[in-house]
Amino acid sequence: MYKKLIGVFVILLLIFFIYIKFFSSQNIRNKIASLLIFKRLDKIENELHETRKNLENLKQILQTLEDGLLFDKKTFETVEFGNLVKKSFLIDDKFPEQFKTYTSRWNFIEQLENRVIITYHHGKNYFFDVKDLEDEKLNLIKINSNLEAFISNKYENALIGVRDTFIHSDGWFYVSLLKEFQEDCNGFIIVRSKMNFEKMNFELFYEQPNDCDSRSYLDGYDWHAGGAIGANWNNELILSIGDFSTLKDAQENKNLLGKVIEISKSNKNTSSIALGLRNPSSLILYKDDIFITDIGPKSGDEINHINKNDKLPVNFGWPYSTYGEHDFEVDFSYSKSHKDKGYKEPLAYGTQNLSFTPSNIIFFESKKTQSEYLMLSTLKERGLFLFKVNRDENKKLINIEFLEKILFKNRIRDMKLVENKLFLIMEDPVELSVINFSQN
Repeated sequence: MYKKLIGVFVILLLIFFIYIKFFSSQNIRNKIASLLIFKRLDKIENELHETRKNLENLKQILQTLEDGLLFDKKTFETVEFGNLVKKSFLIDDKFPEQFKTYTSRWNFIEQLENRVIITYHHGKNYFFDVKDLEDEKLNLIKINSNLEAFISNKYENALIGVRDTFIHSDGWFYVSLLKEFQEDCNGFIIVRSKMNFEKMNFELFYEQPNDCDSRSYLDGYDWHAGGAIGANWNNELILSIGDFSTLKDAQENKNLLGKVIEISKSNKNTSSIALGLRNPSSLILYKDDIFITDIGPKSGDEINHINKNDKLPVNFGWPYSTYGEHDFEVDFSYSKSHKDKGYKEPLAYGTQNLSFTPSNIIFFESKKTQSEYLMLSTLKERGLFLFKVNRDENKKLINIEFLEKILFKNRIRDMKLVENKLFLIMEDPVELSVINFSQN
């Protein structure tokens, strides 16, 4: 009996759908379809409402992170230094809202005495006290400054803004900024202010000459800019400038592209101390040596080195010598060997199995191991690369030896080692990490 009723019901239902499909008016079909669609839309709306609610809750949580809440504490193992502890604090991302999708943030860190200064790509400055690291919250205090006034971004280029910071021994706080010369052509300015934790009044210190007409190629969204700043053995300021994708300009004197320049603090005159560089991302002075990292093409990253006694400018060979592969077809021949063409060989270079994409470099000595080290922070590889420095009996640098990778989940934009603390500015998400790094 029940089977017959079910069969009749199925037949009637089938007849109903056939009627609706082939014999009913369009108006009836539209109404039925609307009912079905509205049910689906109601479901979608409810799902969206729930998603919005979750996002709103997440937003409220994220808004509290500007205070620098501790969110992670981990112990990890290294071959050279044993177990280390990393504490991570989420800090607000000051990258302009329209460029939030970009992975690069260019946020930078400095330390003066017992305070740490963070300078964001868009020109905001904050600091906190080192003693905060013992708690679960950093007290981030904003420094009033006019730094943002030097950042003009008429063409909405994500690369425009802060590219490095440096506190000189003379008490000045220097900032390198990528500036728009014109559409599709950028260059550098350096501004400076006396270091002050309440208010900093920046002034223009140096401006790269507008060389747009002399460049072999213009690319406003170029990533090969450089912009690292520091000091040399003469206590003068030095600035790295990338080739801005012009390639051959790095070997020519018509502009400053692909060079590291010395800038006189007294009269602002410039002279090249290095050329033949692609994207010199960082530099550091240690005693009589300047170490320069250069982001190369595929497998072509380099760690380069200038000694005080070298004949200047030192030529590192780009684009005619590289251990990598050019990104696109070029109209000239190039070789892997630098020395054979009269250029200086890098201390280390990337290979298919060892790629750096370096963002910064530090040099330190360890009493614990009685050795000297170079450490790279990296972007694409998301970690730290450790090298041991080897010298001869006269203390002259011979080479550096790769030891190990210390990998994390985040890109590392900047780092500073002060006493026994290694500070890392990380990206994706933006956070400050601190590693207790005793070398005693």
